Amino acid sequence: MKVKFLVPEIDRDRFSESLKYRMDWFKKSSKDLTNIGSETYTEQNIYKYKKGSIPSIDRFLTICRYLLTPPDEFLSPIPRWVECEIDDDDILKFPLIGQIDDTYYVAPPKVYPWDILTNYEISSFEELPKEPSPESYRDFHLYVRREDSFVICDNDKYIYRFPRVDDEKTSKKIFEILESYNLSTRQLMILLGFSSSADITNRRAKIKDTSKGQSWTIKDIYKLSWILNKTFEEFLEFKPNEQEEETRNVPFDIVFYLEHIFGDESAEEDV
Repeated sequence: MKVKFLVPEIDRDRFSESLKYRMDWFKKSSKDLTNIGSETYTEQNIYKYKKGSIPSIDRFLTICRYLLTPPDEFLSPIPRWVECEIDDDDILKFPLIGQIDDTYYVAPPKVYPWDILTNYEISSFEELPKEPSPESYRDFHLYVRREDSFVICDNDKYIYRFPRVDDEKTSKKIFEILESYNLSTRQLMILLGFSSSADITNRRAKIKDTSKGQSWTIKDIYKLSWILNKTFEEFLEFKPNEQEEETRNVPFDIVFYLEHIFGDESAEEDV
């Protein structure tokens, strides 16, 4: 069955803009971000991120938590349609938005995830008047609850834990998810833009030995999040935080933050 998936590349310019905007909004300088996690960043590191360089995944997640912004909101897409054959029995596992003749279209729906029906029949999908423009998704972000931005209330203090991704467990989890969708190596090469099957093999090697192979990248996981309609962190497994110093107090007034995002009434309720 012919299917077109809406697959995003990371818009580095908008990542840069988003980072600078959030730093300005919270009145944080590059120096303020040099010691916010388990690694020490230099101001040069932060300067590169502000110019559109994408951090390592642990550093990226630390910045997300420090600035109280879920990864799915921090990343902005440059989306395009990617055509891939999918078995008839598997097509209903994906977030279909409609069809044109014998081609089905998969894109993250612009509704809350729990509104998605999973018991559709192929015949129930409406005929699209034309192929949806990828440009209409340029401002789209997967829906996530802002209050789930990994801020923890501990003894009346709000803290965030330093995120350290477990490469071995993360790779195992991702392949388990991919197997549940019955995606083959060939299909993954097409959807993720890999040049050869070695790109898949290298990531699978992480399951048995973290010193070998290649970790899944932010770019990979961002694409998978749209293809499978799952939030960024649903694909990750984290190492346990064993020491108290692996947490940090949130450097913002949470009440003020929630008031800004939700308005006065919801801020009082959530806090």
